[in-house]
Amino acid sequence: MDGGGGCMRIRFPSPRRAVARLFNSKEKIKGKKKATVESHVRDCDSMRIINFSEDGRHGVGQSTDSSPSTIGSEVKGREFLFNIGVTCYLLHLISTGREEVHKILDLRNDLEKLLECQNDEMRRKHQEFIKIRDNIEKLLEFHNDELRRKQEQCETSSEVVDSPESSTN
Repeated sequence: MDGGGGCMRIRFPSPRRAVARLFNSKEKIKGKKKATVESHVRDCDSMRIINFSEDGRHGVGQSTDSSPSTIGSEVKGREFLFNIGVTCYLLHLISTGREEVHKILDLRNDLEKLLECQNDEMRRKHQEFIKIRDNIEKLLEFHNDELRRKQEQCETSSEVVDSPESSTN
């Protein structure tokens, strides 16, 4: 227990170490296992005890050897610990993957909001543009009407001016 309020802290091997254990070359693993098993068996050969039972349950050539059971239990224990390590690593990958999926979803939501805001702004600017275009068209139409009126007035006034001169001649 650590000082974290009564919670136990479990330490897992780093993902790099777990992957390294998974992907070791087969030659290294076989060589190491042979070396450890052979040395362990040689040590146990010297410790082999031949039990002769007084009541005759065991024959003369029979022996009990505790080494194969201990070797088997050690291998099972190592396999169990390895399986726990792999399981913890897979849980770690699942949790980090889940966190990454949540980050991706948050990013997607943020992008959708941004695009929606940009779309609203573009609609607003488009409406402003339409209003400005309509105002410009009205202004041009008004200006063209004014020019026509002035031309008509000039033409009528020039006719009026031309008429008296022609009568005086």
